[in-house]
Amino acid sequence: MFDELRVVTTAGWVARDLATGTELPVVHDLGLDAPARTTRTAWWAPHRFIARLAVTPGVTQPSLASPGPGWVATVDPKWLRRRVWAGLLGDVADSDLWGGRWAQGVTVFAKAAEIKLDRLPARAYGTAAGFTGDAERAGLTMSSAVVLSELIEFTHEFRCFVAPGPRTGLPTVVASSAYLIDGQTWDAWETREEAPDTTEAVAFAQCVVDDTAGPAGYVLDVGQLADGSWAVVEPNASWSSNPYHCEPAGVVASILAAQNPTGDLSWAWQSDPSLARYARPLPVRTS
Repeated sequence: MFDELRVVTTAGWVARDLATGTELPVVHDLGLDAPARTTRTAWWAPHRFIARLAVTPGVTQPSLASPGPGWVATVDPKWLRRRVWAGLLGDVADSDLWGGRWAQGVTVFAKAAEIKLDRLPARAYGTAAGFTGDAERAGLTMSSAVVLSELIEFTHEFRCFVAPGPRTGLPTVVASSAYLIDGQTWDAWETREEAPDTTEAVAFAQCVVDDTAGPAGYVLDVGQLADGSWAVVEPNASWSSNPYHCEPAGVVASILAAQNPTGDLSWAWQSDPSLARYARPLPVRTS
């Protein structure tokens, strides 16, 4: 189906790592332009680059899937261990977590749903107005998707890539890595072998995957609380997620599964309205 995997990033190690997990040619791309022929190209790229690629004339657009901004709110509460609300920025004041007199002054964890903005780190807010103001200044629009949740404290967080199992074809956790352990980030461990064990995280994540509908390929972040219990952190698109110390073959399998043009279109990724400002055509490389 694909002739190459094009990895758009300034971090060359991502392309080098993923190249060890596939027989496809892996091309490190800085994202300054677009190749003229992309019919059989798979992508690992930031959302901003994809937003530009989507409006570039003469370039075949990738068929990308993701859980979507509202996925986390559909997860059974037993896997979340907290109340979660997903919706539009303009509706946060009326959300289940901030709406009504009883909710005045409640501290809520708030973030953009799918995109990552340096100027809007996910954090706790005491008021809807405080979050809305910061979000608008960071570039979100009132039609941007956001997620709110009750506060819980994760002591350990893990990334799990999901793809059809090689034997069953069923959604399976195919790669995993710790990325935050007691305040220590993933790059504290130089190799996959030195990184913390992910067995328990994978077991929990697989239970969630078995119980929750999703696209063929995606990322599920899960975490452990101080009392030892587990909970879903958030989902992400596999084609734009940091692989950390995950097994490259599983990461690539998830990325490719999320770009199947014959897949379930109900999981088709849609650009957030805030990315419209970046959606200007890329120069097309002719040689």
